[in-house]
Amino acid sequence: ADMERNHPAPCVDDEADEAAVEVLTTIHDVENLVKIPSAIGSSVVIELRQYMQAHHHDEDIQKRIVETLSILSLEDDNRIPLGQVGVHRDIQNSMRKHLQSVHIQQAACGALLNLIFDPVNCRRLGEAGVHLDLLRAMDMHANEAEVQSVACGALLNLCMDHENRTRLGAANVHLQIRKAMQRHKTDSAVQASACGALGCLALNPKNQVRLGEADMHFDLQQAMRDHRDSAMVQKNCLGTLLLLCCTPENRSKLAEAKVYVQIQIAMQAHRQNLEMQINGIGSLAALTRKGKQATSAIVKLMIYIDVQIAMRTFPDCVEVQRLSCFFLGNLLKKRRNQLKLRDADFRQDIHSAIVHHWTDKELQNVAFMALKHM
Repeated sequence: ADMERNHPAPCVDDEADEAAVEVLTTIHDVENLVKIPSAIGSSVVIELRQYMQAHHHDEDIQKRIVETLSILSLEDDNRIPLGQVGVHRDIQNSMRKHLQSVHIQQAACGALLNLIFDPVNCRRLGEAGVHLDLLRAMDMHANEAEVQSVACGALLNLCMDHENRTRLGAANVHLQIRKAMQRHKTDSAVQASACGALGCLALNPKNQVRLGEADMHFDLQQAMRDHRDSAMVQKNCLGTLLLLCCTPENRSKLAEAKVYVQIQIAMQAHRQNLEMQINGIGSLAALTRKGKQATSAIVKLMIYIDVQIAMRTFPDCVEVQRLSCFFLGNLLKKRRNQLKLRDADFRQDIHSAIVHHWTDKELQNVAFMALKHM
């Protein structure tokens, strides 16, 4: 009933329109949401598309149908048939015809985000160039935090496909993402989605270079400072920093910017968050690899104690143990660091990692190398 008050039923021209309106009413009734999977098996999608195309100039109808498609695509079983019939093309057309409508852009970005959760749709929508429509929406509605957040979320999902990462990198989407981060610094949802999108982009080596050249680490650091209590922001930022550390040039930049300070704060604030600890330790391990400046500063700040706490908090996690041993091995290469780590009784932690994960050859190698220097 509330939905009907917010969205008055449009004029019904014929039987097809009447059927489509009935579908819209049914799907927008929260009590009927559980019936969506079975409804998809009928002519629902065809009716909605025909109705959408017949009323392409009507902003209210477009908004309502796009919202409906967004609801439908929340269900895993619905995404495949929706993608197969090409509803994304109708969504793109609606976005282009109603570029000024914040409501349509927001609903459309949400529908695309949900559709892209399916891997086949992810590739399909990437080939259709939906990232360009997302970028236009972000540019046109720069002050709308919800549009920015949902659009960044859709870009994040698109980047799950390696070909899409190449496309989006070539389109310099990171620059539009940066604008969203800078304009909406206090919005944790925007920051989390944006940092996540940057992290997925950075899975591509060329994009790692692009993001490094654009000094995106400064925006990541700012997000971490502004949203210390947000586990999602911190985790996504650390994941992106970890990938940026894959290139020597970026490692030097990140060390100079003292990103290890934000890494330590994040690890201390979210000690029980496993993914956060993995990303944090991984970044520290990368920074201390042939990084004299970072290594000295990290030892001075005693960040190795935070790594030790993570090792003892997650003894069964092979990634935590492996990355920690690699990090410790980097520190122990310097003779002046060896006494400090002996005093912290790291030998016991390394031995424990070896015993717990004796089948992991990589861990065994880095652990014994660390012990060799103790």
